[in-house]
Amino acid sequence: MDPQIADLLVRLSELAVRNSATAVNDKVRSIRAGKATEATASELQEIIDELIKDKAELVQIGRALESEFAAQRITEQDIGYITEKIIPTIELLVGLDGDIDEKTAEQLEAVKKILSVETFTILQLLGFNFKAAIGGPLTGLIEGLILSQVPTKDIADQASLLAAQREVLLLEIMKDPDAAARLSRVWSMD
Repeated sequence: MDPQIADLLVRLSELAVRNSATAVNDKVRSIRAGKATEATASELQEIIDELIKDKAELVQIGRALESEFAAQRITEQDIGYITEKIIPTIELLVGLDGDIDEKTAEQLEAVKKILSVETFTILQLLGFNFKAAIGGPLTGLIEGLILSQVPTKDIADQASLLAAQREVLLLEIMKDPDAAARLSRVWSMD
């Protein structure tokens, strides 16, 4: 469960316990037992103020929960747009290297079925979170694709190692006057 939603639900349950009918009734009985009218009115006003403050917090929690769930829900318009636009894009990406093998074609067909308007709507009604289930891995896939095109530290380390080996070989050549002269002639030809 999303930590933000869990936190909101904890706050909601705390408010429910604090403002249950029994808890409020116990406070009122306790105040009435004191029989001081001015103090009773003041304490009752405090209870009312707390209830009003808690109601405002309940409204805030309700709005936050609504916002969280709305952020996870994909509208029918969005579903239509996704199903119309994403399939051709996926097909293009999958077909970039030319031929697609049978396994990839089967996986593409499965993705097409999942991204159909009907399946999308049904799964979402059942509580499936497409943004987390598809958006997260897709983000990771694209990140991996991009990072695979960037030289990695290993390549840089290998280049540094090769440069160091080259320097060692040049120093070895310099120790032999004949080899140094031959290398000098080769470089002068360039």
